[in-house]
Amino acid sequence: MGVIRHRSGVVENGSQRSAEHMDGAQVARGSSIACAERSSLMNVGRRVDYAIRALAYLAGQDAKRLVRRSEIETKQGIPRHFLSKILRSLVGAGFLESVAGARGGFRLRKPANQITFLQVYECFEGELCLIECLRDGAAACNFTSVCTQIDVWRIARQKLFDYLDSVSIADVADGDGLGCRLGRGEACGQKTLA
Repeated sequence: MGVIRHRSGVVENGSQRSAEHMDGAQVARGSSIACAERSSLMNVGRRVDYAIRALAYLAGQDAKRLVRRSEIETKQGIPRHFLSKILRSLVGAGFLESVAGARGGFRLRKPANQITFLQVYECFEGELCLIECLRDGAAACNFTSVCTQIDVWRIARQKLFDYLDSVSIADVADGDGLGCRLGRGEACGQKTLA
């Protein structure tokens, strides 16, 4: 009697079990306990990176200036198909104002020092979560109630949460744009964020 892995789950001894996170699942021979492979730690996806680039560029402009999508795309090296969706999400979240028309564009709706990395991350990725058991408890792992490492992840999550919540878009405002600096061969001026 073996274990057959399917994309939708694991079949063990002829019965299929739900396995949303079962890629790479291992089942001890003769055991009914499956240990699902856990996801990696927090993942910062392209949407978050591109959203912060767009916001940083807008934060570096005059507060009243309307900036066209094409300018953000060129200056910050963000692919058009990503940028349009990202800007819509940022408008929907209340970070940006969008003005339609030939002279339209985008500008920050909130002051840059009131938009944190954490807010932007959670706008695109949902709640900051280093490991599923902190969010989902026993639904994520059978061992949550007796786990010896869960407090380590809880404290690490809180420290990361607090840090990302303390860094604002104003801290990384980018008036020139990454494309311009790269074209001039400049090194990016690194700000010390502690």
